[in-house]
Amino acid sequence: MKTYEICDDTYWVSNGCDCCEPTEFECYNVNFEDFPITGSHSRHDIDELMLDILVENGIMEEPDWEDEEFEVDWGEVERLFDEHGFELEFV
Repeated sequence: MKTYEICDDTYWVSNGCDCCEPTEFECYNVNFEDFPITGSHSRHDIDELMLDILVENGIMEEPDWEDEEFEVDWGEVERLFDEHGFELEFV
């Protein structure tokens, strides 16, 4: 079993106008020491982090985000993540 430490870096964005409500911007990050891939480690949801971990461990291929017809089976991502004994722990 491998546990990845993640932090919730969610923040609120506002244009500064009193008439508009701020928008919540979800952001999650993996501890860089646990996750030595190159590029950005910030993701907008937990499922994207799980997908990155599966790709880094050679369990899934990197999605082709440029292909408009490509769809990620998020249920499969969650199943494989659990099946391989990975866990996420908020720090």
